This record gives sequence, C-alpha cells and structure tokens, in this order.
Amino acid sequence: MIGSIAYDTSPMRVWLPLSGDAATVIYEGSIVTSVKANYDFTQDGILLLGAAVGVNDTTADRPPLGIVTGFNTYPGNEAYSGGRQTMTAVASASLHAATTQYLSGMSEHTSAHDGTPKAQVALIGPSTYIKMPIYNAAWGTAITVGTVSTASTTGAGFTSTACCDVAGVAGLSTVYCRSGANKGTYRVTSDTSTTTKTVYDYFRYDIANGDTFVGVPFRLGSCKFQLDATSTFLDASATPATNHWSGDIVELNLSTAGEEYAIFKFNTLCFAAVRA
Repeated sequence: MIGSIAYDTSPMRVWLPLSGDAATVIYEGSIVTSVKANYDFTQDGILLLGAAVGVNDTTADRPPLGIVTGFNTYPGNEAYSGGRQTMTAVASASLHAATTQYLSGMSEHTSAHDGTPKAQVALIGPSTYIKMPIYNAAWGTAITVGTVSTASTTGAGFTSTACCDVAGVAGLSTVYCRSGANKGTYRVTSDTSTTTKTVYDYFRYDIANGDTFVGVPFRLGSCKFQLDATSTFLDASATPATNHWSGDIVELNLSTAGEEYAIFKFNTLCFAAVRA
C-alpha cells in the first residue's frame, strides 16, 4: 500500500517537473512540495515533503502540495521499486544529453520538445484525506508488538516488553490490544513510556500476562504525527514532541502486522505561507 487520497471535495491532478536540485528518488505515493526549506524557490519542480522540522515544519517552512500518482517515463525505461511495489523516478539536474527518455507534451505548459521527467500530482488541501501505511522507521518494517508481563485487574494499564517504537506524548498516543480479552480495543495513553502504559479510559476487561499490544505516537482526532524522509508512510518510531506535522486522523487501523494504516488530513496551518 502506498500513500493515496482517500477522499476529497475537489480532487485535481496536474503534471509537474521533478526538481533538478538533487539526485533524489521520488516514489509514486510520495507527498511532495514545490519549495525548499525557508520558502526557497531556487529549483524547477517538486521535491519530497519529508519529515517536519519544528512544529508544523515551521523551521523548514515547506507547505504540502500533493501526492505523486505517476510519472511520464517512456515505455521501457520505467523504474520499479520491488520492495514498495510502486514506480519511481529520479530527480536530476543532468538533463542535457540524458539517455533516459521521457514523454513530452504532458500538459498545456509543456512544449512537445520538452523531455523533462515529470510526475502527475494529485493536489491536496486542508479538506483532503490521505491514506498512508504506518511503519517502524523503515518501509515495510512492522510496528513492535509487546507482551504483557504485569497484569491488571482494573484495566487502567499494564507493563510489557516494548509495545511502542518511541516514547510518546501523553494524550497523543494510542495502544491497541492484539490478543487477550480486550482484543480489538484502542485506548489513548496518558504515559510517556514504551513499556509501562496507562490509559485515560480503562480497558473493559482484565489485562492478563501474555496479552499482546501495539502502540503508535498519534491518535484519532486532532493530533501530531511525523512522516518519513520520503513522505510515503507515517513513522511510528518518531516522537512528535518537537518536530511534527499536525492534523486530524479519522481512521486508525492497527489490527494486522505489516498492514497498519491511518487516514488523515493536514491542519490548515501546514499550508500557510511563511508560518514561522
């Protein structure tokens, strides 16, 4: 599963050139921006949005633009990521006499003689809901499963082997019961630990030794979260305490190992120009 638009009130797709600022692999499903850090426009096209630097990326100050849905690579020259099961393209400044061929005339603002590598970008805004996988630090690495070692007869919490990949922020993290009497139950946590977990709303049933749980550093509703460097998944190993994007998560699914995902939208502030 790659990043994709779950639903939107006004979807629109445009063809935009890949930036020649650096030799960067861009994936189908990557969230991209059109500016470098601090509203620097000294490049031709789109760049990876990546992880936020500061609160709502106020240090780097890059607004989200859209999600890549395809490339204009000439048939026979396509690049495919087997690990991510998606197409890729490399942004490069070395276009003069380049041997890789790209289709031209992909939009009204493109000459028929322009062989520039481009991406089709589905534009996003404050009303766009995005579906993205959740991984632990690297694409395809499932979040950690913890096994309870100290039970609870009140449902107020438990102690386990690490069930979270980072110490979360109280009130902004979630645990999910994978096995045991509370299987299928989500709770927001009030602790800042990866092993000793407490919750605001107690679990309905007793928690027993051997029960298993997983946790992520974000929650349903308004929250803080972090993307990976390629902006293709929500990073469960990144604390949102200092660096984060903010927005609303409307669906959180942690039920199946390796298939965890969230549906979210960015906060309006993330799109504001020079929001530092």
